[in-house]
Amino acid sequence: MGCLCPEVERVQRGAIGMTHGRGTSALTWRGCVKGLVIVCLALVAISLAAQAETPVITWNDPADIVYGMALDGTQLNAVATDPDTGNPVAGNFVYTPDAGTVLDAGDGQTLYVLFTPDDLAYYDTATANIAVQSPRARSR
Repeated sequence: MGCLCPEVERVQRGAIGMTHGRGTSALTWRGCVKGLVIVCLALVAISLAAQAETPVITWNDPADIVYGMALDGTQLNAVATDPDTGNPVAGNFVYTPDAGTVLDAGDGQTLYVLFTPDDLAYYDTATANIAVQSPRARSR
């Protein structure tokens, strides 16, 4: 693609690079200028390099779980949000151990989550972990 520039003072070329939410792009152009007026502007090339974002996982430490109680949505309640906007990101959470598991008694047991977003072209997977306590019930 080109620009025919008869009777002009100069031909300019350049590249404009831009950064935006999900990556970078660059435009290469050629223009013909007569005085302060662009008489012809031609787009030579466009390049794009998009990068997927990693969602932010928010998962607050749960209250202690009395030994013998199974894990449920009270403990397994992580949330994924867009790192730029803070809006929720749709996807699937897989917890380890999963809901229904009864933890052994003890302190500092790790719960783990893997988040897979619905839109893998826009977001990467994300992980998080928290510690939970599972003390034995005290007899009276």
